Amino acid sequence: MKSRALLRAATLWLIVGFVGAVGFSGIAAAGNLVTSPEASRKNLGSTATSACMAPPPSGPTYEAWHKSAMIYNSGVESHKQKDNDRAAAQFDTAIKLYPNNALAHVGRGEIYRAERKYDRAIDEFSRAIKVAPSCFVAFNSRCYSRAIRDDLQTALTDCNEALRLNPGSAGMLDSRGFVYLKMGDLDKAIADYDAALQIDPNLAYALFGRGKARLLKGDEPRGSFDITVAKRIKPEIADEMSRYGIK
Repeated sequence: MKSRALLRAATLWLIVGFVGAVGFSGIAAAGNLVTSPEASRKNLGSTATSACMAPPPSGPTYEAWHKSAMIYNSGVESHKQKDNDRAAAQFDTAIKLYPNNALAHVGRGEIYRAERKYDRAIDEFSRAIKVAPSCFVAFNSRCYSRAIRDDLQTALTDCNEALRLNPGSAGMLDSRGFVYLKMGDLDKAIADYDAALQIDPNLAYALFGRGKARLLKGDEPRGSFDITVAKRIKPEIADEMSRYGIK
């Protein structure tokens, strides 16, 4: 029972990603936080813990795991207070205590992405994958960062792996839709955005991306409507997506 309670306490990234669109409103703790701006908020907690930070057997390593998880929780809370410098320091401490804390690597990577240090973000996501090869949130976050940098084929590979490991995630469908949109494969982009929005109709990034894809296909009424709704949910979304190459 004790280990289960600690497991629930361990913080999680639920990707958005946005990481759907994996912006930094994506740092999440089990039960009350989320990873990517759109990375799915729903029912991923225990799954992400098992995939990204399963507890070791009892003993000194377990104690390090527990301390690392608690400091990671503090980093998530610091992010919620918009103190990213403190959050970054806490994620760094969590990693030093327990280098296999894949979620702390993802958290650190998301801060690098927020700072537009995409290469360093990708390095952190890759470290997370190295220590936890089934950590779907790390694949999703790396997918999104690679797509921002226009490394689209490797991004697509990462998104496909994230969805293989965690099928039916709205945030991860949104991430792959973003890749397809940047590739110019508008039908596949719209299909992924449609699927994401069936799961969560209020995913602003999916609405915005689908709107852009529809506009590019000449569907001005529905495209403009999607973008209007997305801006209503997240007023700064057009500026953010412009930085990511979606004008």
